[in-house]
Amino acid sequence: MKIEIRNPESADIAYLYDICLKTAFDGQDAADLYTDPWLVGQYYVAPYVFFDPSNCFIAYDSESEYKRPLGYIVGTDDTRAFYDWFYSEWAPQLRKIYGKKMPPQSKYEAWLINEIYNKKKQADDVLLDSYAGHLHIDLLPVLQGQGVGRSLIDRFSNALRKRMSNGIHLGVSKENAGAIAFYKKMDFVELQNLEEIFILGKKL
Repeated sequence: MKIEIRNPESADIAYLYDICLKTAFDGQDAADLYTDPWLVGQYYVAPYVFFDPSNCFIAYDSESEYKRPLGYIVGTDDTRAFYDWFYSEWAPQLRKIYGKKMPPQSKYEAWLINEIYNKKKQADDVLLDSYAGHLHIDLLPVLQGQGVGRSLIDRFSNALRKRMSNGIHLGVSKENAGAIAFYKKMDFVELQNLEEIFILGKKL
């Protein structure tokens, strides 16, 4: 297996949705938690690719005849601009698909439906003044433990440095011990301790 990294293309989208669902429950398969298997990717993956694919990267096996994405990192160098676009352009499209009173399969699905109908995410100005970018990263098990996550974060960080971004942040479940340990190895530090998640950040 020879892992290479590139920006996503239109044909990759379906695979990115699949990876997102298979890793959405603290790194485990979340298929049983969603009525619509596409919903989690509608929030955590696709909007970033449509907003600015140059800040998104996929990992794939270049030696395989089947060069589908096996992992990704998506994000933005400007969280405020991203959420302005998300709630003015992306969320209205999702509201045409998902009814506000759609019976959720889980609290996770209920939270996403609520987010779609929010007018705008409240920005934490103190956080964003120092860590303007944010990211989401997911790898299928076949890529885990091989340094691919580090390579994706390095590629993403370098892309944001070229745009003079001052820092990046992310949210991680308190139940996901493996992810927390990984981010600490990548020099992320705890910025906020919320009810169910830690907000971690790294200066660029």
